[in-house]
Amino acid sequence: MDVAAPARYEAIELLGRGGMGAVYRANDLVRGHAVALKRLTLTEETKHREERVALFHHEYRTLAELKHPRVIEVLEPYGLEWLHELDEKYCLGR
Repeated sequence: MDVAAPARYEAIELLGRGGMGAVYRANDLVRGHAVALKRLTLTEETKHREERVALFHHEYRTLAELKHPRVIEVLEPYGLEWLHELDEKYCLGR
């Protein structure tokens, strides 16, 4: 997959794309398990860049505080990239 990711992660496939960015299925090469790599999409033409970055960081802080079996666990922030652990019951739609 042609996605730049931190060296310890191997991006496998695009899972979805939305107004703020994209989510990729990836392998954590250190821990040996699947993760979701969420990437905020920013370009020079992006409107409200600072607001988007602030919203992305707010999402990270909110998820980091939540501890529940039905909520994904945030593993590590990487600048504007975050890695989220996939739910064990995760499956691709048809």
